[in-house]
Amino acid sequence: MDGCFDMMHYGHCNALRQARALGDELVVGVVSDAEIIANKGPPVTPHHERMVMVKAVKWVDEVIADAPYAITEEFMKKLFEEHSIDYIIHGDDPCVLPDGTDAYALAKKAGRYKQIKRTEGVSTTDIVGNVLHPPLIDSCFPPFPMVAMRLGFIVFVSLHCMLLLFFSSLI
Repeated sequence: MDGCFDMMHYGHCNALRQARALGDELVVGVVSDAEIIANKGPPVTPHHERMVMVKAVKWVDEVIADAPYAITEEFMKKLFEEHSIDYIIHGDDPCVLPDGTDAYALAKKAGRYKQIKRTEGVSTTDIVGNVLHPPLIDSCFPPFPMVAMRLGFIVFVSLHCMLLLFFSSLI
């Protein structure tokens, strides 16, 4: 299995658990920072930290640094010969390159690809979205009928929410 594993979360751990269940040993490739930047934008977590986090997961037996974002023939050969892996595993979420091609096309064509279920409801994109726009902000403004909204009430609620956000950021 390979992946970016940026801002590691339980969806990543569940993927690693599923991948390990497919065999006796799990070898995981962690995509390099340069490859992530070229295909998705800059990672939040540096490569060396992502390597440590993946290695710490109990279902992982070995970690390979600097895996390519798109599976290449050279990388497949290295995996099959040096690491004796049987399959390249990825989640059922699409992994498309900037040019629109499938990052796992070669592994699929070679018959050496297995797919696992993506964990619904959690993703790095969702986590980043919640950091940039916390759900708390939406809950500060309950849906009131326009007639009931008075300037004083709106100012009070707005000030209250700003104070809540300010003090919660200090914790």
